[in-house]
Amino acid sequence: ELFPQHSLNSLVEIVTRFPGTNRRFEKLSDNFYSDYAHHPSEISATISAAHELNNNVVVVYQPHQNVRQHELMIEGGYGTAFVGAHHVYWLPTYLSREHKDLDVIEPSKLIATTTNKANISEALMNDVLAAAIKQHIANGDLVVGMSAGDLDAWLRSAI
Repeated sequence: ELFPQHSLNSLVEIVTRFPGTNRRFEKLSDNFYSDYAHHPSEISATISAAHELNNNVVVVYQPHQNVRQHELMIEGGYGTAFVGAHHVYWLPTYLSREHKDLDVIEPSKLIATTTNKANISEALMNDVLAAAIKQHIANGDLVVGMSAGDLDAWLRSAI
């Protein structure tokens, strides 16, 4: 018996109370997802998972913490993390718990560390981005917002 300390009924009760894995490829609506991915390996894995549903994957990405972006730059940047994305909308870094002596790295410098720069454009959370996302969804593209910052809340209210 795998879990001898629990009855089948108690295991069923435990599983039904499990709240799920919010923000890990969470479906917000048809062709529209939110994910907590903000590290290159997580980003790549999420894009790969999205490709199981749709070949045209569009990413709205918000880096998390300027301190982490400096660490990534030391490690060589984002590299191939966004390969497979049809287009990426890159937002400014979500700032939290920052080191006051570090310059905030601009999106253009972070984008320059990717291997597929041509598919990436800088963006802001505004009506222009909201309209672009809605158009991608209407065109049948799969859109996934990736962030550990405030992008998720904005997506839920704007789209």
